[in-house]
Amino acid sequence: MNPEVRERSVLTQYEKFLKEEGVLSPEKAKKIKSDYRKSLEGGEIVAKNLSKNPNDELWFDWEQVRIALSHSSHWAVKLNSEVRG
Repeated sequence: MNPEVRERSVLTQYEKFLKEEGVLSPEKAKKIKSDYRKSLEGGEIVAKNLSKNPNDELWFDWEQVRIALSHSSHWAVKLNSEVRG
């Protein structure tokens, strides 16, 4: 990845800002990213619902889609989505 593009990412800019402000150590930043990656790979929910009045009628159950895709050789390709920093 082009270093200039990476520098403009929201994650990189915010991490840099927090480190400069003394709010975040390099070790803590690395741990946060590592824990987040483990959560993703473990199938945990990482996007929390912040709605004060959630409407459950709008939820979609993706389980049937996941099952169908897992049986399709076209969509069952494993990809490495690791972000290296």
